[in-house]
Amino acid sequence: MRKIVTAAFGMAAIVLLPMNANAAPVATVDLITNINDYKPAQTNPTGVWNGVGQYFANTTGSQSGVKASPWGDNTSPYNAVSGNGSSATYDLGGLLGKNAKSFSFIWGTADPNPAERNLLEFFLGGGLVYSTNASVLGMVQNAAYFVTFDNFEFDTVKFTNGANPAFEYANVSATPVPLPAAGWMLLAGVGGLVAMRRRRKV
Repeated sequence: MRKIVTAAFGMAAIVLLPMNANAAPVATVDLITNINDYKPAQTNPTGVWNGVGQYFANTTGSQSGVKASPWGDNTSPYNAVSGNGSSATYDLGGLLGKNAKSFSFIWGTADPNPAERNLLEFFLGGGLVYSTNASVLGMVQNAAYFVTFDNFEFDTVKFTNGANPAFEYANVSATPVPLPAAGWMLLAGVGGLVAMRRRRKV
């Protein structure tokens, strides 16, 4: 009986293993040739983010030397952190109720030079797990991109503008780390019991 319980618990534990937090992030960067292929969406769910310095939440239009709309119009919403050292931080634990495994958004009017101008950082439990910028990703000045960061676990994302004028972005989306369903756990336990009973009969 003791062996059966151990085996059942062991199989259930396999199902419960979390995503590897140390997995290498995968960045997918697609140049946007026609911004009209994308539908504008609000980028700041209430209560899950905070800004430091000069930042604009769900702003519209452009302002010379301050911010430039990736949509090229005066009505579609986007976010911008403007001015040296300004930032916006997203608490994905508050938004999703769990850690995230994927994060995507429209990176508008990219500024690869200097390299620190558009800085993106991912954290887990307060520790930095990955960072990148427009220069590292090979972006072209003032172009717009749809980017996705996947294959690793994180709970916070921070947009920082390291030099004037701004880091603009829109259509933020995050995918949570999936949790095992109770049904799968039960099946794993039952499977372990059946396997052990067959082995004992033999």
